[in-house]
Amino acid sequence: MKRSRTLQWALIVLCVLALTPFVYPALTTSADQNALQAAWEKARQVGAYDFSADILQTMTPLPKVTNVGRQSRQDTLRMEGQTDTRARQLNFTLWSQGGSLLDAESGIQIKVENDRALARRGQEDWQEINDFSGLFAPEGDFMAYLAAVRDVVEQGTETRAGVTFSRYTFRIDGRAFATFVRDQLERRMTASGELPPGLSLDLPQQYVNMTGEGELWVAPSGLPMRQILSLDFPAI
Repeated sequence: MKRSRTLQWALIVLCVLALTPFVYPALTTSADQNALQAAWEKARQVGAYDFSADILQTMTPLPKVTNVGRQSRQDTLRMEGQTDTRARQLNFTLWSQGGSLLDAESGIQIKVENDRALARRGQEDWQEINDFSGLFAPEGDFMAYLAAVRDVVEQGTETRAGVTFSRYTFRIDGRAFATFVRDQLERRMTASGELPPGLSLDLPQQYVNMTGEGELWVAPSGLPMRQILSLDFPAI
């Protein structure tokens, strides 16, 4: 049974470390898009940052006769940790249903370095796992979806809980994001000698038909404060 998948998540970031500049794709066409790109660039220049994220994943059966009577399923997840895009390192604790933020050992510790992911619970030994972090943080960068924003609109300045920020809403272009991810992987593989000159990778199909929308809150300093995404991944 194939299911389509909707992923909704909110990310709060706190930037804490310096980083070298990054080359961005030429996707900006408006002042509002430029403002989002500038916020992303500042986050990359600041570098590593702490984050917390709440994720709601909905798995919906496709409308087929064989799926009659099957219901959608929702999973809720919580993540807290740190990422360093320069070192391509991501470290976080993941809590799912039944886990408690008050008990760190009820979560699963995960660390990703380059293309290798390890996990453990409590003080158990680290075990290698499949790296699933590319779904929400390609290349360890939670801001990467900003590479494919479209129809960006500044919604004005707001103050919540005493914190002032500018709020931007946007649409995500799945094919543009797939191209961005492919190009980043090609650049890395070419530099390491894994991809012979003249060869190109296919677009990652999990992103090509993805649709989504989101918003970004930008602090007066120009740094991103909060990112909210709602992404739909059709079954492939």
